[in-house]
Amino acid sequence: MPTYNWILISLGATIGVLTTLVMVKGPAFPESIPNISDTYRSVVEDLRNKLETLTSQRNVSDSENVGSNSNSVGTTHDVGSAPDSVLPDVATRGGSQDQNARLIQELSASLKQKMDDAGKDMKIVFKSCKERNIKNYDDTCRANRTCLNTSIPENLEERIQNLAFPPNMRIPDRYWDILESMRNKVNGTYDMVIVHAISANHFEESQALLNNLHKKVFPLLSNFKLVVYDLGLTKEQRVQYAKHCNCSLLSFPFHQLPEHFHHNLRTFSWKVFVIAAHYEQAELTMWLDASIRVEKTQRFLEIVEKARKRGVMQRSLNRTPNPDRTLPQMFEAFGDSPCAHASFKQVETGFGIYHREPLIRHALIKPWVACASNPYCMAPLKQSQHDGCNDYKSISNGWVGACMRSDQSALSIVLAKLFRKKMTRVLVNPWSFSVTARGQVSTYFADLEKEASNIVE
Repeated sequence: MPTYNWILISLGATIGVLTTLVMVKGPAFPESIPNISDTYRSVVEDLRNKLETLTSQRNVSDSENVGSNSNSVGTTHDVGSAPDSVLPDVATRGGSQDQNARLIQELSASLKQKMDDAGKDMKIVFKSCKERNIKNYDDTCRANRTCLNTSIPENLEERIQNLAFPPNMRIPDRYWDILESMRNKVNGTYDMVIVHAISANHFEESQALLNNLHKKVFPLLSNFKLVVYDLGLTKEQRVQYAKHCNCSLLSFPFHQLPEHFHHNLRTFSWKVFVIAAHYEQAELTMWLDASIRVEKTQRFLEIVEKARKRGVMQRSLNRTPNPDRTLPQMFEAFGDSPCAHASFKQVETGFGIYHREPLIRHALIKPWVACASNPYCMAPLKQSQHDGCNDYKSISNGWVGACMRSDQSALSIVLAKLFRKKMTRVLVNPWSFSVTARGQVSTYFADLEKEASNIVE
């Protein structure tokens, strides 16, 4: 094995061990191991930088591909520098400082226009966790620890910089390749791509969604595509689904991705990748959970138009502050204290529409993908131990991180950092156009087959 390979393997193993230590710090260990992530985070980043340099050198002299399987450590690049094949109208990876500076200026101008067009400001108050008397978390600046942001800056360029080029999160090159491969399985470009995913235990519930889409939503649209990802259907279920869904039914590439993508499906990193994979394929990309039923079609069309103008429209019925249901490690990955987000409610990801434009691409989709790509952001602790929420352990009662809502938590952080006091302008009350029917099952496929049989007879 070439010398570079041994060096890369050793560095990769060291990074893995130290990253695990970084992931330990959190509300589960508020006193016993208070500074472990502070001690090792800078070491991990330094090793990652050395690894990238060695990888680049190895790639010149050796044709082997380090990132050829899901457990390898491959070359990485900043979130703001995706390949042209994925982001056709932005600078290629490795853009110069001047290119990145121009991009930040352009995105800031776009954000300013959206902010100027927005309505009433929401009330926001910034206080540190110390000022809020938080019992289980300390965000005080101290030696051997990178200071966390205890507020979200008013300056638009600072906000764009933090989202488009986050210092703490990177996306491996091969993840962009996986996203492109997912997208290439669906031909064409569309006005709207509707994305959805289904596992075996939601088979009947998803039939109810399809019934609703076929009868209420499809007639409203033209030049659209429904793309559904199989997260674990049985063979019989998949055959039935493919026959009746009027969609492209694809398998999600769990085998190419780390464990946190597929472990019990509860981190929902796969959902972020599904949205990101097809985002470049349409003017609008819409995600729907199996429980969503569109009822008020005119109101639905109005929300679609708002998404075109505002860039995103996200479901929000939650009155819970995001720090209540987000582990502190995720905020740290974004460079923030949990308490910087105390004024912002957690959004829900059962429904969302995302407009294809540079601002949303760089400052929403890409940082969301960055978090989903990194377990220390999306799954810093075992998810099954943090599914259940304790309403008493809230920021108002001196607690943060009582549970974790992964994809919702991450998107809430991104939207707060991007839109700040205008965040409510991109939120939509689901009851204004839909009903949520969790657990509602349907025999839609059997009904279709019965109708077809009666016609034949």
